[in-house]
Amino acid sequence: TGNQIAKRTQSLKRKVIFQALSQFEDAEIQEFLDIALGSSVPSQILDSEGRFMAASSQHVLSPRKQIGLVNVIKDLLNTLGSRLAPFTSTLTKAVVYCTVGACAMLSANPTDVDDHEGSHASFAKTIRQVGLNCLNLLFQHCAAPEIQPYVSLIFLECINPRLEMLPVETAQSISGLLQLFSTWASSPHLAFLLTQCNASLLGTISGCLEVQFAKDNVKAFVLENIMKNLVRLVEVEHAGGRNEQQLELLDRVLRPNLDIFLIHVGNLLRESPTKDLLASALEFVTRLAPIVEGSTQTKNMLELASFLLTQPSQRVSPKVKGDLLQILRHFVPQHDFRDSEDLQNTIFVTISSLFGYFKDRNNRVALVEVLSTLAEKDGELRRVAALCRSLNSYSANKIDEPNFDDRLQAFDAINGHEYAILTTKEWRPVLYNMLYYIRDAEELAIRSNSSLALRRFVEVNLVKKIHMTPQSSNLTCSLLLPALRKGASDASELVRAEYLAVMAHLIRLNPDWDEVNDMNALLVGDDEEASFFANVLHIQQHRRLRALRRLSAEARQDHLHSNNVAHFFVPLIEHFIFDQADDESAHNLTAETITTIGALALSLEWPQFRAIFRRYVGYIESKPDLEKPLIKLVGILVESLSSVSERKEERLPIAKDDGEHIPGTIPPHKTGILAKTVPRPEKLAEDLRRHLLPALAKYLHQKDESTVSLRVPVAVSAVRLLKLLPPDQVADSLPPVLTDVCNILRSRAQESRDLTRKTLVDIAIIVGPSYFGFILKELRRSLARGYQLH
Repeated sequence: TGNQIAKRTQSLKRKVIFQALSQFEDAEIQEFLDIALGSSVPSQILDSEGRFMAASSQHVLSPRKQIGLVNVIKDLLNTLGSRLAPFTSTLTKAVVYCTVGACAMLSANPTDVDDHEGSHASFAKTIRQVGLNCLNLLFQHCAAPEIQPYVSLIFLECINPRLEMLPVETAQSISGLLQLFSTWASSPHLAFLLTQCNASLLGTISGCLEVQFAKDNVKAFVLENIMKNLVRLVEVEHAGGRNEQQLELLDRVLRPNLDIFLIHVGNLLRESPTKDLLASALEFVTRLAPIVEGSTQTKNMLELASFLLTQPSQRVSPKVKGDLLQILRHFVPQHDFRDSEDLQNTIFVTISSLFGYFKDRNNRVALVEVLSTLAEKDGELRRVAALCRSLNSYSANKIDEPNFDDRLQAFDAINGHEYAILTTKEWRPVLYNMLYYIRDAEELAIRSNSSLALRRFVEVNLVKKIHMTPQSSNLTCSLLLPALRKGASDASELVRAEYLAVMAHLIRLNPDWDEVNDMNALLVGDDEEASFFANVLHIQQHRRLRALRRLSAEARQDHLHSNNVAHFFVPLIEHFIFDQADDESAHNLTAETITTIGALALSLEWPQFRAIFRRYVGYIESKPDLEKPLIKLVGILVESLSSVSERKEERLPIAKDDGEHIPGTIPPHKTGILAKTVPRPEKLAEDLRRHLLPALAKYLHQKDESTVSLRVPVAVSAVRLLKLLPPDQVADSLPPVLTDVCNILRSRAQESRDLTRKTLVDIAIIVGPSYFGFILKELRRSLARGYQLH
């Protein structure tokens, strides 16, 4: 607006004058201040008790003139900075006079809603805002001792009345008060002001982190410029330790507020903040750790560190997790867990899980030390702590070289006799160690011993005894089975073979467990020649092919659970497509795998089918060297979905599962999980349009002549999916696909034209006679001249 432009112009003019003034001596600057301030500010603004003398006779300046005065002082401080240090007293008195007067007026009339431009309330708020900025600049550039007499008054009139609502009022932008507190927190001489007149100030400031609607830049400012600055002031920078000022600052300012800091930061971290805010909060926690002491502070720190260590790596990086582990290593020995058994158990569970996460020596040694410390407080853990120490021992003579003698002795002890007497609590860290070492593709002895130990666990923790040992069964359900499913996708075939052996053992010993009993038939009565688990990764390829056919047959009988298909069988066998062998017969295994996945697709739930389909279509672009098998894979998935939809369109009723088949109905065991979970036509059409069809249409529309032989078969898959849409949507979406196919016939390559003609015939059969005329019309339009007329 015009007023804003005028104010900016006026401010620039003042700064030009002040830059010239900076070239003068102090005497000339003093003379300028005497003229500028004149008699506008009373000579005495504090009474004998340090209170503001707010008599009406002293308010010789109107609000409008006070706004001009504080703006002049603000520009003066911004321009001359520390050159004004000799005149601190004069400037401070003028700023305090205006600012405190405005704050006092606003506090005296809190219900005054007359806030339009030009009102007294509007003037007072402007004076308060600019005045706080001036105070901030004074503390930055001038001598603090000369401002000290006014600090109590500033708190009384400017800070304390606004403290209760500070977190809410500063939620949308960084206020002048926060900037003032940041200046105090940045200086070892000023930081004491944060607790000098109000002990609850820092707690209120850190409370800004918990305002849900507060902007991230406000929270980041509080963390970085106030809380973290305070911690930096007391950090030890040299071997001599902290100086007297740092120790005093630690005792008077930081330690009384550590608990509230940890609580507010912990609540912030539990709310899933943005990446930058998360990184800032994590750095603050790690910086705060060395100064934490006392049972309450230690407990808060341990709870926070344990929580963060359980977060996924996408939120908390491995490096930060390593720092958090060092926090546990430091504080666990100091804390008395007699009144906090839940915390002790939480730390034990967290530490146990990290044996399956960390790979480097330093962190694994730290885990052993924390577990050993817990064992000193809990006698039940002493045996397993000793085993874990041996399992993670390193050579004393070689850097990062494992101590194989100690490790193998620990394996022998577990697999020989200890497995039978280990309690459920002791098994937890052992299991995580075994699940870590089973992934060692280089050391056969370590990998095979880990696999054996996992099978030993299965033997002594049968799920059928769930009413007797719920905790051990929970370990099998919540830890072992998910790990075995995840292991099916391991990059190393040697590792996958070990996972398969453990899974087969789990199925064999728990035939009545609902999670795995569907796979029992694949053991074929423990016949090594026929078992899927013994043959799917066998060195002889014909046995692999036989295992895949057996799996396909079981899938077509609708015997397999969708979770096992999606999370175990598909990830296991798709390696035959993505990691093809170099021998000539590898394509046979790939082809059989594609057929098997097509059969397995019938046992998937719709969301699982949709996710796998989208993943494979995405691979067409990201794995160009595997385009051909991936296109075949997508095609067979589309065929599976089409067959399911066509059977549903027959509208045959599903018979009751009472053992009797009624003519004209579909037996319940023949419908398949996919057929049962395919959504209603409206939802299916939406999923097809949004998630499945766009990628196929985009690939088909490419103009690259070299990929014609690959792109043309995709048209058949796209048309099959389009046929699943409602008729009106088919009419809108099918013509562009047919046009793309017809345009390919313009190619000069005879092979491309022959393939396209065959594909066009297949499409014509799928879409039916209603689109035959459109196909002919597109052919006439596309093939208009010369060699194209064929």
